[in-house]
Order: sequence, then structure tokens, then C-alpha cells
Amino acid sequence: MNIGVDIRTLSFRKGGLSHYTYNLLKNVARMDSKNKYFLFNYNKSPYEWDNFKGNVEEIILRLPQRYNLKTVWETILIPLSIKKLGIDVWFSPTDFYIPPLFQKSSVITIHDLLCKNTFDSEKKQYVKQSTNKTKLDRSVKRASKIITISHFTYDEVRKEYGTESSKMFVIYSAADERFHKINNQTLLLKVLRRYGIHFPYILFVGETSERKNLVRLLHAYHLLKNENRLKKRKLLIVGKRTIDTDQIVRTVNLLGLSSDVLFTGYIPDEDLPFIYNAADLFVFPSLYEGFGLPLLEAMNCQVPVAASNSTSIPEIVGDGALLFSPYDERDIAVKMDMVINENMDVGELKRKGLIQANKFSWGKTAEGVIEIIDSLNGRH
Repeated sequence: MNIGVDIRTLSFRKGGLSHYTYNLLKNVARMDSKNKYFLFNYNKSPYEWDNFKGNVEEIILRLPQRYNLKTVWETILIPLSIKKLGIDVWFSPTDFYIPPLFQKSSVITIHDLLCKNTFDSEKKQYVKQSTNKTKLDRSVKRASKIITISHFTYDEVRKEYGTESSKMFVIYSAADERFHKINNQTLLLKVLRRYGIHFPYILFVGETSERKNLVRLLHAYHLLKNENRLKKRKLLIVGKRTIDTDQIVRTVNLLGLSSDVLFTGYIPDEDLPFIYNAADLFVFPSLYEGFGLPLLEAMNCQVPVAASNSTSIPEIVGDGALLFSPYDERDIAVKMDMVINENMDVGELKRKGLIQANKFSWGKTAEGVIEIIDSLNGRH
């Protein structure tokens, strides 16, 4: 079969969605020799597809530079191209998009329902930048099959849309294979120096948005500092800035933590495993996650994890992390303190975390997606 895939995420976005798209398709191409995959994009992606078998072809459908007409691409260019190429199945791994008038089979991946459950600051930004909510509503009804990346998101979709279970499947995401224990201390120190990072530290990785709950994390950190429980550990916050970053910085200053908290901004994927490996604790206080990829990255690097007990997070970490209420600053502080001051078997927590992380792999993810695509053979 000829499979059309929307890979626009790879052109303009770095983060969880682009990682999902690339790692999934890399493994699908490696494992599936029966089907041909046509990857549709605005521009050539920074990823190399030429190294794959002959079952992958990137299709570039450019718009004139003076126009930013996403609608033209979605309603005219794509439908014409998929008709010409004889696309049998359309797959949208991140964007919910199904071409108009496409009467054959389609598969979408839903990572979360953040557009329906988001927070005030993100909602303002979301409404300004995207029409994904309306697109999602339409695509859930039209899709032949729907993939969710956690049982939490599966339940949310079923509750929101009443979608029949026969068209829905849970296929977990995974961490990139570069996230593992690093024993080369010389190289590790070289990477830390590049970003002005010093031992010891507590780590958070993720964008600095409201739902990541960093204000409460800062208050919990402040509690531990006042009680002399930190043993000189700084708090390292790694991730891109958002419209909420200024509020988080104000909280740092209000609590007198400007010399204790370091914001690195975005750190490239090739350096991020070193940042994880050098951490004494990874803390993840998020209020809402469809999956929570940094949790797997940390556990793969054998870093002890303390995390929120909210949404999909308990499902992903299993018994490989300490869980706390994300709304209770004291509970966050207590769980951090248990690791920092070794009021528990930290080695056992690391061991359980690695066992849990090993349950997820891109091979398993790709295998599940291929199985769903193959099940649509001959169906219109």
C-alpha cells in the first residue's frame, strides 16, 4: 500500500512531537518493507531520509514565500498530490489533519486533549496560533483508527467524544536510544562546562509553561533550603521559554532564589543525556501530561525520579518513581528530601526506574502502528 504521512511537525518544531514523528517513522521504515511511505512537508526537514530503504520518499509541497496559507496546502495541494500518488492510507502522527474529500482509510495519533483541558495562559496562545481544536473534533469522527499514547489519553478521548473502542488503540511512545547511563566523566564535565552548570543539582526538563507547575516546585525547593536540607544543590530548569517564563522568574526573585536556580533554555538533544546523567534527582511536578517523555529519559539515564501523581504520569512511571500531589508544596518537598538525604533506598528506586523505562521502545511503537496500517488494507 501507499501510505501518506503528514510530517510538517519536523519542519518548524523541536520537542516531544517532532521526536515522536521522527523516531516512529525511522523505525517503521526499518521494519516495514511491504508498504511505501510518502512523507508530506512544507519544506525539506532537517532529518535525512535517504539512508532508509527505498520505501520512504519525502514529498515537498512548497507555498510561495509571500504567502503563509496553511489552508491552501491542506485543501488544495495535498488532495491533488495524494490523488496523483495513489495514497491508500493517510497517517497523521501529530497534527490530526485528514485531507478533505479523502474517502480512503486514515489513522491519527492523539497525544493529549490539551486544547480542551489547558490553562489560561496556554489557551490564549493556543487560540491565537492554531485551529487544532476544530480540526481534532472533525478528525476524531472521520478517522478509521485512532492511536493514543497512553491509557489516560484513551480514556479522555472516549469520555469527550464517545468514540467506539473498536477504532481506538493505545500505543506507547518511547525515549530516544541516546538516553542511557554515561560513564565517561571527562566528556560529561565538558558538556556541563559548556552551559555553565556545576554539581550538585536537581533537574527539571520541559518548557516553562503554567501547566508544568514550576511555581509550586520553586516553593517546595524554598522550603527545603530554609530547612537546610538541600546540601548546596541548585535547581536546574532546562527547556524553552514560554509566555509564562516571566512569572516563574518573578517567583524566583520573590523567594530570594536567584543564585540557586539556573535557567538554561533549550538544550540540544545530543547534550541532554549528559545533563540528565549528572543530576542527583529529576523532579517533574506537571499538572497535565498525555505521556511525559522526560520521565522515561531520566529513568533510562538511571536518575532517581520524583513526579506528580496527575494524569498519565503514574501510568508511565509505574513503581519506578516517587509520586507526590502536584498541588501540595510540602508533599513535593518531602519526596525530594527522601532522595536528596537518602531517607530511602535510592539505588533500588533507580533500579525500578530502569526496569520500567525498558518496557518502552520505538520498535514496539512502530510494530503497533504497522499492524494498524496493515489492518486497513483494502478498506475504503
